[in-house]
Parts: sequence; C-alpha cells; structure tokens
Amino acid sequence: MASTVPPESASQPAVDPVPRLTPARMPRLSAERAAGPSRASLARLYSEAENLVQPFALGGGKGRVDLGRTNLIRGLVQTFKRGGGERSLHYHSNTDSLWLVLKGRVRFHGPNDETIGDFGPQEGTIMPAYARYWFENAGEDDLEMLQVMAFHDRDRKDAGRTDL
Repeated sequence: MASTVPPESASQPAVDPVPRLTPARMPRLSAERAAGPSRASLARLYSEAENLVQPFALGGGKGRVDLGRTNLIRGLVQTFKRGGGERSLHYHSNTDSLWLVLKGRVRFHGPNDETIGDFGPQEGTIMPAYARYWFENAGEDDLEMLQVMAFHDRDRKDAGRTDL
C-alpha cells in the first residue's frame, strides 16, 4: 500500500510502516560465500525482499509517496504545486540524497540563496550530508521529483534533518 503525506507536512519525517530488512534479518553470507547461499537462504531472501516491494500511484498528484526502504536506502516521489517547494534552508546529517526531476522544473538554492542548479526532466543533483539547501518549483506546472536517500547509519530511521 502506498502512503501519502499532504504537502504541508512533507518536510516532517513520516512514520513509515514499511517493513525494512535489518542486519538481524539478513543472511549470514560470509559462511556461504564459497558455495553460495543455500536454497533455503535464497528463498528467505526472495520472500523478505519481495515483501518490501510496493506499487505506488500519485493519486491526486500532490504530497509524498514512499516507494519503500531498507536499512540503507529509501525511495520516495515528492510532488509540489506551482510555487511550492522546500523553502526552508536545511541539511540532513544522516543521508546523502539523489534528486531526479520526473516532471516540471526545480531550482535548488544554497546558503545566501545562491543558485545551485536549475533542472528539468531527467536532470537532478546529489546532495551530500550536511550540504545546506532549499528548492522551489521553478516551472508553470506541478513538480514531481524522485528522491533516493542513502543512510549513513543503519540504526537511524530518520534523515537527520535540521532547519536553519
């Protein structure tokens, strides 16, 4: 099931009911490397991974849709109406993020409102942890962006967002 968050609360960390593979649930592959994983280990891996796969639909085309997550990576699609965006200068201490425009145009800004880049479909940027930024919908239409977050700390469930 896809979960959506209204645009007003898109900047707040969402409570994510999506199950995650944790180190305790991962197979002990080091002992199996020489011969490869057993059929039982593979069957368990297939089942756990496939339970994490979620279809999604943008519904009304507004807000945030979580695509899924593991203990190291999270994918979501964020949508913003014309004139919208994440207008608060902020950074994330626990993740690097890849941003890819699916539809519309976005303008990313850094400290002192310096323009980092203006991106259209099939374009984007990578924001390393602690890079300060904000962005706005720079087009005439709704903006849809894919965000892929790579977590630095397996045990943390949040991106470590700090608004400045």
